[in-house]
Amino acid sequence: MADQSAKERPIVTVRGLVPDEQGRLLFIYEKGPNLWVPPGGRLEHGEEMYEAIEREVYEETGYKTKVDKFAFVYDQVLGSIDWHVVQMYFLMQPVLSSELNEEWEDLDTEYDYGVRRLKFMSLEDIKNEEWVEPQFISDFMMGNLGDSYIPYIKTAQEHEDVIFKKRAQA
Repeated sequence: MADQSAKERPIVTVRGLVPDEQGRLLFIYEKGPNLWVPPGGRLEHGEEMYEAIEREVYEETGYKTKVDKFAFVYDQVLGSIDWHVVQMYFLMQPVLSSELNEEWEDLDTEYDYGVRRLKFMSLEDIKNEEWVEPQFISDFMMGNLGDSYIPYIKTAQEHEDVIFKKRAQA
């Protein structure tokens, strides 16, 4: 196998699906892409996925959580912008209260994205929010992924540039 440069390799990330007592999921609003996404980020070299997701959720939200179980993989390939990210999603359980901490600040300052806001969203909120990623998260919550969902894998290649087209129209 030929040696690949870092640019040619997919970025591997983890994201946490953190519920509150009402069954809503925690989302963060990232500055860079201006999207609501579940908290998470890149694995560090040598870090196990379970360690990474617990660290990332804490850094981005201030919540101490533990992995409940693996949920799915989201393979996002956007060829027009040379972007390939493999996102591992985990269902998380809060260790303490799931009330939002008004004093919280994003601890992960390595990337420009940063977190602007946190909020818990119900299934209805997610369906009505225009800038939620991944777009099929409401289907996952309802157990409604159908034939387009290969067990534990969802690909974005067939939806290339959906977000960018929506932004151009906005």
